[in-house]
Amino acid sequence: MAILFQPLSRTVRAGGSALRSSRPHGERDRRGAVFLRRLCEALGAGCAGLIGLGKNGAFSRPGEGRVESGSLFPANSVALCRVEVITAIQQESAVSNPFQTDEDVLVRYRELRPDAIGYSIEANEKAFPEIYARFGETGRNACVQELTLQLDFLQPTLETGDISLFIAYLAWLVQVLTSRGVPLQVVTRSLDDLGVFFETKLGIQATPIIAALSSGKEALSSGTAVPVIGACPSRWKEAEFYSEAALLGRQDDAIALLEDAFTRADSLPLVAVHVIQPAMYDVGQLWQENRVSVAQEQLATATSESWLAQSMARAKAATDNGKRAVFASLAGNQHILGLNMVADAFELDGWVVDNLGADTPIETLVDHVSDTCPHLVGLSATLPQHLWGLRRTINRLRQTFGDGCPRIAVGGLAINQFPGLADWVGAEVLGPDALAAVAATAAEQPCH
Repeated sequence: MAILFQPLSRTVRAGGSALRSSRPHGERDRRGAVFLRRLCEALGAGCAGLIGLGKNGAFSRPGEGRVESGSLFPANSVALCRVEVITAIQQESAVSNPFQTDEDVLVRYRELRPDAIGYSIEANEKAFPEIYARFGETGRNACVQELTLQLDFLQPTLETGDISLFIAYLAWLVQVLTSRGVPLQVVTRSLDDLGVFFETKLGIQATPIIAALSSGKEALSSGTAVPVIGACPSRWKEAEFYSEAALLGRQDDAIALLEDAFTRADSLPLVAVHVIQPAMYDVGQLWQENRVSVAQEQLATATSESWLAQSMARAKAATDNGKRAVFASLAGNQHILGLNMVADAFELDGWVVDNLGADTPIETLVDHVSDTCPHLVGLSATLPQHLWGLRRTINRLRQTFGDGCPRIAVGGLAINQFPGLADWVGAEVLGPDALAAVAATAAEQPCH
């Protein structure tokens, strides 16, 4: 195989997943037939006898009838070379990941993203004109953003072969959209359109992309895709009442609940982790289901931030432990509640903490790390659209400081929902909450 058919190596790798995917029969048959036809074209006239054996035992030539996921056999005794190709396809498809591709294809994938989004938007608008008319330009811009995020989440799948993150994001997206009157078919149609686009542009190299898109569609259509809520700390009795009071603007009642918990626990981080964090997760879930407005969510956030800031003055801090941490939400990320909770916990544990806050440019962060030599850099990603910036920033830190780069940890709602993305962005997760993060760094020594 390696000697006779070296030019076909990419075709063979891609073809295995086309033949063994879990697509519905019609789609799978078409992809399999396309692959066999292209394989025959590459092998030349000697491949005329290549046939497929379906599950029902019937033979069919490429492009004729049904080509199912099964064994492949030559039609005549002079096809020894074709047997070798077929065997290699079967062996490679058994061990390779159907969703993983190589760097050359990833480069083309990234280059084609803007055109893919434009193609899908145009096709989707033609398919669902009444929906686009209802939401207008704002809705169209939102669709562009959501398609961008679909491709953002698809890339880690293509790099690692792990499709769970992509499917979890699609489930989250469908819940958000359907609760606002946008049907599931809008999303599944967009997956089809993206598949058509990439197949047109990349041919057989698009097989892993199409496999991932098809699996995402199948998971949505079958109802097996479930939104990921994220790890949530155990909740104290005040949490449920706090979220309700904060959402309704009953600030006095909300603050009284936090004060009761603080008096009982005598610990700001404990109240933050066991009352505020679960309550705000509830608020986020209610927004996702379109049961509360953005204004209500912001009101609850403001109440929490105000109480945390005022309570730091009376919280008990440990003695200086000689370690320093820098925390930041990166450019484009205005959400700092979780970031502040973690920064406060580290400060009360005896760390010197530099909290750079929201919307921190990469250059500002790099310069500050260079000036202060922190032991830890903690970065927050609240929403899926923050993940690309997070990855770029971490790459920049590692390139700038090399072996002297401080420990880098990531957190925030997006990471808690999709912890597998920590490896993709190039950092680690210290824990799902502020207390766990502090505990994970207890044995570390300060940098000098």
